[in-house]
Amino acid sequence: MHEGTLLEVGAPTELYLRPAHRITADFLGTSNFVSVQVKSSGMQAWDEMLVESPLGVFVARRSVEWREGLPASLFFRPEYVEFFDRNNPSSNGTNTGAGVVERVTFLGNLADVVIRCGEIALRVRAHPTRTPAVGKQVGFSVAPESCIVFPAEASQHKMPMRIPSPLAGEG
Repeated sequence: MHEGTLLEVGAPTELYLRPAHRITADFLGTSNFVSVQVKSSGMQAWDEMLVESPLGVFVARRSVEWREGLPASLFFRPEYVEFFDRNNPSSNGTNTGAGVVERVTFLGNLADVVIRCGEIALRVRAHPTRTPAVGKQVGFSVAPESCIVFPAEASQHKMPMRIPSPLAGEG
């Protein structure tokens, strides 16, 4: 439901894992949205797309909403992010990025991690025993099937959040 209109109907798992609309993705849990430039795209919903972002080059799926010529945002959930050893990456560079661990919050069965990637603060959910230390340089990847391209909003007020660095202003 959005502004009195039934927007999307489906099983809870399908709506969470593969939302057709940006509002559904944003409403049903924590999300990362990153501005991207579309390099190539299939013609139909769920076709493969190639996008370039401040994080790197990503392969993703085209959402039902995205149309050629629209500004775009890459969506993925924090639990889809996997850490890897930057000296031994597991992929060819596509769907990978790097940053510095800025914050780790222990939540019992998981840890909420914020990775600073330039101006982007990326949210990650990780197992608490496999969480890198604050200040550590990390590499990460997101499986292409876990990435969806939606139309960009005029204001990117949702994740990734803009968190001022605790070191900003020190000098």
